Parts: sequence; structure tokens; C-alpha cells
Amino acid sequence: MEVEPPLQTFYHADRNRSLTENQEITLSENGLSVFGNIYWPAFQSKSIQEMNKAEMREFYLEEIRKEERYSLYTSRLQSIFAANSLAEAIIFANSIQPRPDHPIPIIEILSNNYWSLDSNWLDFIAGEKVIDYYRNYWDGLITNHRPLTGERRPPRIEVMIPLPARTGKIVHIVEPY
Repeated sequence: MEVEPPLQTFYHADRNRSLTENQEITLSENGLSVFGNIYWPAFQSKSIQEMNKAEMREFYLEEIRKEERYSLYTSRLQSIFAANSLAEAIIFANSIQPRPDHPIPIIEILSNNYWSLDSNWLDFIAGEKVIDYYRNYWDGLITNHRPLTGERRPPRIEVMIPLPARTGKIVHIVEPY
């Protein structure tokens, strides 16, 4: 009899305060996560030129993910994002812009299905290299202070967890400023 390994614990900054302890997080009736439901309508109703920067980023990330070499990845639009540690989740919660005027709970996310990816690749001002940077994200490359010009910063690892997943306990509250 094969024994299931214990679930891995990650930490999610619940900026919308939509999760509860010990909750099964599932896809919506249209097969999307909360994150996916933010971006999907733009994909259906806007041309690339009409999309804002975030919509365009997610559109291109989805198009790249369709390439054969990325076929094992679940869509970002069907995932929830977390950090590897409570400390990293708190740093993320404190960096959210615009800053919510309410407390942000940090809640455990439990799963054995996940990918750790460096989200710095998604934020660099890249011009013509933006597609290369998005491929670097899907390739799981670590930025290590790249690119060679511009702001220096350490890697920013996000854990992409395909749904369904389960929450654990609320382990911290990040108070508004």
C-alpha cells in the first residue's frame, strides 16, 4: 500500500481576505482561479493594444505556456500563489501596491503539486526582451541580480500552486500602515 507524503506548507498573503482556515480552494465554474477571473475577461474582450500592462503580461505568459516545452505547467489562471516561508509572505504583503487599508491575513496553503518560479522576470523593464524574460520565468531560471543593467535585487521566488489546494491556519496578520 502506497502512503501519501505529507502535504507541503506554503504561505499566502490573502489581500482580498477571501480564504478561511481549512478550506478547499477550487476552480470557479468557468475553470479559473480568483487570479484567473481577474484576467480572463480582458483576454476575451480586448485587443493586445487595449490591454493594460498586467493583462498583457498574463496574456503573453499564457501564450508562451502553450509551447510544448512548458506543457507540464498548469496555467497561472488556474493557480494560487504563495511564498516558501512566513517571512517571505510578510515581505510580499508589505509590498502590495496599492496598499490595502485593512489587515492582510497570511494563511497556510497545503499542496504537493507546485512550482517555484522567480517572479522578478515578470517585472523587469525589458522592451524587446520581454518574451525572453517570460520564457526565463517558465524555465525556472533564477535572476541572481539580472539583468545586468537597472535596479539590483535578489530573486523573488513565488510558489505557483495549481488548484485544487487546501488552506491550513491563519498564521499571521499584516496590519495596514
